[in-house]
Amino acid sequence: MATKASIGYRMHNGRIYYVNCRYDGGLKHVGRLLLKRHNDIDKALDLILGGDIVSLRKDLESTIRERPLGNDQLEDCEVKEAYWIGDFLLNSNGEYKYLYDKGRWYVVGGLYEADCVTPLRGPLPLAKAIEIWLM
Repeated sequence: MATKASIGYRMHNGRIYYVNCRYDGGLKHVGRLLLKRHNDIDKALDLILGGDIVSLRKDLESTIRERPLGNDQLEDCEVKEAYWIGDFLLNSNGEYKYLYDKGRWYVVGGLYEADCVTPLRGPLPLAKAIEIWLM
């Protein structure tokens, strides 16, 4: 079963640009990679601007991206825009929602892996969420 994630970047004007990630969206894979490998402004923005993701990898070059299915079956794989945080949380389709804001990754979603089923109520710094998950 695939764990979907939405990965967003909050601009200075409050708008959020985001993409969806189809597989391994939980803290164990996507969460750790965002924190360890895509944890600066340039890397986070480059990740988002590339469009939807099938599988996030350690570097952008090996990350597998979604592609249109063909002229008569175009899949929405472009960068999406949310005008405020509530719009991002309600309309993005990931079970985990990651947001890069002011130099830091945050996560909203659930800690559903292993024995932990504690829902996250609001944006939590990603490093703290991974620490909770590892307990």
